[in-house]
Amino acid sequence: AESAAERASAPPSLTGWALVRDEINMKKMEDEDENMAETDEKLSKALAGALEEQDEVEDEYIQYEDESDTEDDAMKNNIVEAQEKLAMIDWSQFQVTSHVCKFLKTGD
Repeated sequence: AESAAERASAPPSLTGWALVRDEINMKKMEDEDENMAETDEKLSKALAGALEEQDEVEDEYIQYEDESDTEDDAMKNNIVEAQEKLAMIDWSQFQVTSHVCKFLKTGD
Protein backbone atom coordinates (compact mmCIF):
# COMPACT_ATOMS: atom_id res chain seq x y z
CA ALA A 1 0.00 0.00 0.00
CA GLU A 2 2.88 2.33 0.78
CA SER A 3 4.56 1.80 -2.55
CA ALA A 4 1.31 2.60 -4.36
CA ALA A 5 0.93 5.78 -2.27
CA GLU A 6 4.55 6.77 -2.95
CA ARG A 7 4.06 6.23 -6.67
CA ALA A 8 0.87 8.28 -6.62
CA SER A 9 2.56 11.23 -4.88
CA ALA A 10 5.75 11.09 -7.00
CA PRO A 11 5.90 13.10 -10.23
CA PRO A 12 5.00 11.05 -13.27
CA SER A 13 7.98 9.51 -15.02
CA LEU A 14 8.32 8.44 -18.60
CA THR A 15 9.21 4.93 -19.62
CA GLY A 16 9.84 3.14 -22.87
CA TRP A 17 8.98 4.95 -26.09
CA ALA A 18 7.63 7.99 -24.24
CA LEU A 19 11.07 8.51 -22.68
CA VAL A 20 12.81 8.17 -26.06
CA ARG A 21 10.32 10.55 -27.67
CA ASP A 22 10.86 13.10 -24.88
CA GLU A 23 14.64 12.86 -25.30
CA ILE A 24 14.27 13.41 -29.06
CA ASN A 25 12.05 16.43 -28.44
CA MET A 26 14.60 17.85 -25.98
CA LYS A 27 17.36 17.36 -28.57
CA LYS A 28 15.23 19.14 -31.20
CA MET A 29 14.64 22.03 -28.82
CA GLU A 30 18.38 22.28 -28.09
CA ASP A 31 19.09 22.27 -31.84
CA GLU A 32 16.45 24.92 -32.41
CA ASP A 33 17.98 27.07 -29.67
CA GLU A 34 21.40 26.74 -31.31
CA ASN A 35 19.89 27.54 -34.71
CA MET A 36 18.04 30.52 -33.28
CA ALA A 37 21.25 31.84 -31.72
CA GLU A 38 23.01 31.36 -35.05
CA THR A 39 20.17 33.05 -36.91
CA ASP A 40 20.15 35.91 -34.42
CA GLU A 41 23.88 36.38 -34.92
CA LYS A 42 23.48 36.40 -38.71
CA LEU A 43 20.59 38.88 -38.52
CA SER A 44 22.57 41.15 -36.20
CA LYS A 45 25.51 41.16 -38.62
CA ALA A 46 23.18 41.81 -41.55
CA LEU A 47 21.50 44.68 -39.71
CA ALA A 48 24.87 46.24 -38.86
CA GLY A 49 25.93 45.92 -42.51
CA ALA A 50 22.66 47.42 -43.72
CA LEU A 51 22.98 50.37 -41.35
CA GLU A 52 26.54 51.03 -42.54
CA GLU A 53 25.36 50.83 -46.15
CA GLN A 54 22.47 53.18 -45.39
CA ASP A 55 24.92 55.70 -43.92
CA GLU A 56 26.99 55.49 -47.11
CA VAL A 57 23.88 55.98 -49.26
CA GLU A 58 22.81 58.97 -47.14
CA ASP A 59 26.28 60.48 -47.52
CA GLU A 60 26.03 60.02 -51.31
CA TYR A 61 22.53 61.52 -51.24
CA ILE A 62 23.76 64.58 -49.34
CA GLN A 63 26.60 64.95 -51.82
CA TYR A 64 24.11 64.61 -54.71
CA GLU A 65 21.84 67.16 -53.01
CA ASP A 66 24.73 69.63 -52.88
CA GLU A 67 25.38 69.08 -56.59
CA SER A 68 21.66 69.43 -57.24
CA ASP A 69 21.61 72.77 -55.40
CA THR A 70 24.46 73.98 -57.62
CA GLU A 71 22.53 72.86 -60.70
CA ASP A 72 19.40 74.61 -59.40
CA ASP A 73 21.35 77.84 -58.94
CA ALA A 74 22.71 77.57 -62.48
CA MET A 75 19.19 76.96 -63.81
CA LYS A 76 17.87 80.00 -61.94
CA ASN A 77 20.67 82.11 -63.40
CA ASN A 78 19.75 80.88 -66.91
CA ILE A 79 16.10 81.78 -66.33
CA VAL A 80 17.02 85.26 -65.14
CA GLU A 81 19.25 85.76 -68.20
CA ALA A 82 16.45 84.57 -70.51
CA GLN A 83 13.96 86.93 -68.86
CA GLU A 84 16.37 89.83 -69.27
CA LYS A 85 16.78 89.00 -72.97
CA LEU A 86 13.00 88.82 -73.39
CA ALA A 87 12.69 92.25 -71.82
CA MET A 88 15.06 93.60 -74.47
CA ILE A 89 12.92 92.37 -77.42
CA ASP A 90 11.44 95.15 -79.54
CA TRP A 91 7.78 94.11 -79.48
CA SER A 92 6.85 96.77 -82.01
CA GLN A 93 8.31 94.53 -84.72
CA PHE A 94 6.42 91.44 -83.51
CA GLN A 95 3.85 90.12 -86.01
CA VAL A 96 1.22 87.40 -85.72
CA THR A 97 -0.91 85.72 -88.34
CA SER A 98 -4.65 86.21 -88.67
CA HIS A 99 -5.17 82.72 -87.27
CA VAL A 100 -3.35 83.68 -84.08
CA CYS A 101 -5.35 86.91 -83.80
CA LYS A 102 -8.60 84.97 -84.22
CA PHE A 103 -7.50 82.44 -81.57
CA LEU A 104 -6.56 85.19 -79.13
CA LYS A 105 -9.93 86.91 -79.64
CA THR A 106 -12.23 83.86 -79.55
CA GLY A 107 -10.13 81.36 -77.56
CA ASP A 108 -10.99 78.40 -79.83
